[in-house]
Amino acid sequence: FNDVNATDPDGIFAFYDTPGDVAPPNGESWNMFSARVDTALDTLRAEYRDSDLIIVAHFGVILRQFQRAKAISAYQAFAQKIDNLSLTEIEITDQLWRVNRVNALI
Repeated sequence: FNDVNATDPDGIFAFYDTPGDVAPPNGESWNMFSARVDTALDTLRAEYRDSDLIIVAHFGVILRQFQRAKAISAYQAFAQKIDNLSLTEIEITDQLWRVNRVNALI
């Protein structure tokens, strides 16, 4: 973060302030990232249709699925704190998404 911020402070600010099509140097925009991780998650859901899934992921993947579940903008999602080593539980039943827990410590 510090290296990118030092070389392109306006770009990194734009990435977080107007998430969407802005990409950091040599990186993905939020929209590109979202499409990639949504496809991966949807593929897993289709493959394991009648199963519960436990997915271990980093902040960005969790935040994106939180955004999907809440049907909020990327900007709104970026305001959600996701703690290290915490549990976020998202339930998907009949295409209905529900966030059951965020930042749970177990």
